[in-house]
Amino acid sequence: MIVRRRKKAPAVISTDGGDGGLAAFLTHGTRRPKADQRGRKLSELEAAMIDAEKRSASGDWDGVGGATLVGLYAVCHRMVYGVPPADLAERASFARAAKIAAGCMHKHFADDRDAVVEFVRWSWVREEGREQWAARNGQTRNRLGFLLQFSPSLVTDYRVDQQRGSRGRKR
Repeated sequence: MIVRRRKKAPAVISTDGGDGGLAAFLTHGTRRPKADQRGRKLSELEAAMIDAEKRSASGDWDGVGGATLVGLYAVCHRMVYGVPPADLAERASFARAAKIAAGCMHKHFADDRDAVVEFVRWSWVREEGREQWAARNGQTRNRLGFLLQFSPSLVTDYRVDQQRGSRGRKR
Protein backbone atom coordinates (compact mmCIF):
# COMPACT_ATOMS: atom_id res chain seq x y z
CA MET A 1 0.00 0.00 0.00
CA ILE A 2 1.40 3.38 -1.00
CA VAL A 3 0.63 6.31 1.24
CA ARG A 4 0.92 9.73 -0.29
CA ARG A 5 1.50 12.66 1.92
CA ARG A 6 -0.20 15.88 1.10
CA LYS A 7 2.00 18.87 0.77
CA LYS A 8 1.19 21.60 3.23
CA ALA A 9 -0.23 24.64 1.48
CA PRO A 10 1.82 27.79 1.97
CA ALA A 11 0.35 30.31 4.36
CA VAL A 12 -1.28 33.23 2.63
CA ILE A 13 -0.07 36.58 3.87
CA SER A 14 -2.63 39.27 3.37
CA THR A 15 -1.50 42.84 2.92
CA ASP A 16 -4.89 44.39 3.57
CA GLY A 17 -3.99 45.25 7.16
CA GLY A 18 -6.22 42.57 8.61
CA ASP A 19 -5.26 40.36 11.52
CA GLY A 20 -2.49 37.94 10.72
CA GLY A 21 -1.36 39.89 7.67
CA LEU A 22 2.06 41.12 6.69
CA ALA A 23 1.89 43.97 9.17
CA ALA A 24 1.31 41.50 12.01
CA PHE A 25 4.05 39.23 10.73
CA LEU A 26 6.56 42.07 10.64
CA THR A 27 5.61 43.46 14.03
CA HIS A 28 8.47 43.30 16.52
CA GLY A 29 8.16 40.43 18.95
CA THR A 30 5.66 38.31 17.06
CA ARG A 31 6.46 34.76 15.98
CA ARG A 32 10.13 35.16 16.80
CA PRO A 33 11.97 32.09 15.54
CA LYS A 34 14.26 30.12 17.79
CA ALA A 35 17.90 29.70 16.86
CA ASP A 36 17.49 26.18 15.53
CA GLN A 37 14.54 27.27 13.38
CA ARG A 38 16.65 29.97 11.77
CA GLY A 39 19.15 27.38 10.61
CA ARG A 40 22.14 29.13 12.11
CA LYS A 41 24.18 28.99 15.26
CA LEU A 42 23.70 31.58 17.94
CA SER A 43 26.23 34.39 17.94
CA GLU A 44 28.45 34.72 21.00
CA LEU A 45 26.41 37.75 22.08
CA GLU A 46 23.10 35.88 21.75
CA ALA A 47 24.46 32.89 23.69
CA ALA A 48 25.82 35.19 26.41
CA MET A 49 22.47 36.98 26.67
CA ILE A 50 20.64 33.66 27.07
CA ASP A 51 23.15 32.59 29.74
CA ALA A 52 22.71 35.91 31.58
CA GLU A 53 18.91 35.62 31.47
CA LYS A 54 19.04 32.08 32.87
CA ARG A 55 21.46 33.09 35.62
CA SER A 56 19.39 36.13 36.47
CA ALA A 57 16.28 33.98 36.82
CA SER A 58 18.09 31.49 39.06
CA GLY A 59 20.27 33.99 40.93
CA ASP A 60 23.27 31.69 40.42
CA TRP A 61 26.27 33.69 39.22
CA ASP A 62 28.93 31.12 40.19
CA GLY A 63 31.62 30.79 37.56
CA VAL A 64 30.43 33.79 35.58
CA GLY A 65 33.05 35.32 33.33
CA GLY A 66 33.46 38.31 31.10
CA ALA A 67 31.28 36.90 28.31
CA THR A 68 28.27 36.44 30.58
CA LEU A 69 28.78 39.89 32.09
CA VAL A 70 28.65 41.32 28.58
CA GLY A 71 25.50 39.25 28.02
CA LEU A 72 24.02 40.78 31.18
CA TYR A 73 24.97 44.23 29.92
CA ALA A 74 23.28 43.46 26.57
CA VAL A 75 20.09 42.16 28.21
CA CYS A 76 19.85 45.32 30.30
CA HIS A 77 20.61 47.44 27.21
CA ARG A 78 17.75 45.75 25.36
CA MET A 79 15.39 46.24 28.31
CA VAL A 80 16.15 49.96 28.74
CA TYR A 81 16.62 51.07 25.13
CA GLY A 82 14.51 48.47 23.33
CA VAL A 83 17.36 47.13 21.17
CA PRO A 84 20.42 44.98 21.80
CA PRO A 85 23.80 46.70 21.39
CA ALA A 86 24.72 46.31 17.72
CA ASP A 87 28.31 47.31 18.48
CA LEU A 88 28.81 43.91 20.14
CA ALA A 89 27.44 41.81 17.28
CA GLU A 90 30.87 41.33 15.71
CA ARG A 91 32.97 38.56 17.20
CA ALA A 92 36.04 40.78 17.74
CA SER A 93 34.12 43.54 19.52
CA PHE A 94 32.34 40.97 21.71
CA ALA A 95 35.68 39.39 22.65
CA ARG A 96 37.11 42.82 23.47
CA ALA A 97 34.10 43.66 25.65
CA ALA A 98 34.34 40.29 27.45
CA LYS A 99 38.01 40.93 28.20
CA ILE A 100 37.24 44.41 29.54
CA ALA A 101 34.38 43.05 31.69
CA ALA A 102 36.57 40.28 33.13
CA GLY A 103 39.30 42.84 33.86
CA CYS A 104 36.78 45.08 35.63
CA MET A 105 35.58 42.16 37.76
CA HIS A 106 39.15 41.25 38.66
CA LYS A 107 40.55 44.75 39.28
CA HIS A 108 37.61 46.49 40.91
CA PHE A 109 35.64 43.67 42.53
CA ALA A 110 38.39 41.20 43.50
CA ASP A 111 36.68 38.52 41.37
CA ASP A 112 33.51 38.77 43.49
CA ARG A 113 30.92 37.78 40.89
CA ASP A 114 27.91 38.76 42.97
CA ALA A 115 29.40 42.22 43.59
CA VAL A 116 30.02 42.91 39.90
CA VAL A 117 26.51 41.70 39.00
CA GLU A 118 25.10 44.07 41.63
CA PHE A 119 27.18 46.87 40.10
CA VAL A 120 25.77 46.16 36.63
CA ARG A 121 22.25 46.04 38.10
CA TRP A 122 22.80 49.37 39.89
CA SER A 123 24.08 51.05 36.74
CA TRP A 124 21.05 49.98 34.70
CA VAL A 125 18.52 50.93 37.37
CA ARG A 126 20.19 54.34 37.38
CA GLU A 127 20.24 54.48 33.56
CA GLU A 128 16.56 53.58 33.34
CA GLY A 129 15.70 56.42 35.72
CA ARG A 130 17.80 58.84 33.70
CA GLU A 131 16.13 57.75 30.46
CA GLN A 132 12.70 58.28 32.00
CA TRP A 133 13.70 61.74 33.21
CA ALA A 134 15.06 62.65 29.78
CA ALA A 135 11.84 61.49 28.08
CA ARG A 136 9.69 63.53 30.49
CA ASN A 137 11.82 66.60 29.86
CA GLY A 138 12.16 66.23 26.10
CA GLN A 139 15.89 65.54 26.29
CA THR A 140 18.02 63.05 24.40
CA ARG A 141 20.95 61.31 25.98
CA ASN A 142 23.84 59.17 24.91
CA ARG A 143 23.42 55.53 25.78
CA LEU A 144 25.44 53.60 28.32
CA GLY A 145 28.07 51.84 26.21
CA PHE A 146 30.06 48.82 27.29
CA LEU A 147 33.26 50.85 27.69
CA LEU A 148 31.61 53.08 30.28
CA GLN A 149 29.74 50.15 31.87
CA PHE A 150 32.97 48.41 32.83
CA SER A 151 35.06 51.55 33.41
CA PRO A 152 36.78 52.69 36.62
CA SER A 153 34.76 55.91 36.32
CA LEU A 154 31.39 54.16 36.67
CA VAL A 155 32.76 51.88 39.39
CA THR A 156 33.71 55.05 41.31
CA ASP A 157 30.20 56.48 40.83
CA TYR A 158 28.81 53.21 42.18
CA ARG A 159 31.04 53.34 45.24
CA VAL A 160 30.18 56.99 45.88
CA ASP A 161 26.48 56.10 45.70
CA GLN A 162 27.01 53.20 48.12
CA GLN A 163 28.86 55.51 50.52
CA ARG A 164 26.10 58.10 50.37
CA GLY A 165 23.53 55.38 50.97
CA SER A 166 25.40 54.08 54.00
CA ARG A 167 25.12 57.55 55.55
CA GLY A 168 21.34 57.34 55.55
CA ARG A 169 20.46 59.02 52.25
CA LYS A 170 17.01 58.05 51.03
CA ARG A 171 17.02 56.12 47.78
